[in-house]
Amino acid sequence: IENAYIRARNAYSGDSVALYSLMTKDECDSILGQIEEAYSVIGFPEKRREYDRLRGFNQTVTNLNYASSG
Repeated sequence: IENAYIRARNAYSGDSVALYSLMTKDECDSILGQIEEAYSVIGFPEKRREYDRLRGFNQTVTNLNYASSG
């Protein structure tokens, strides 16, 4: 996870040659913010569930888990 985080962070950094003409600095900054936020919660199950819930991720899996536990 840490290696992927570092690669993603480097890819969207201000000095990335690959994105120089494709994205504005504001777009890259926005994505970097999302990368930082995701990395800060991925190792914490409670934070991860809340992060996923707020973004609509894994709703089907979550709903199936609740249905099978009752």
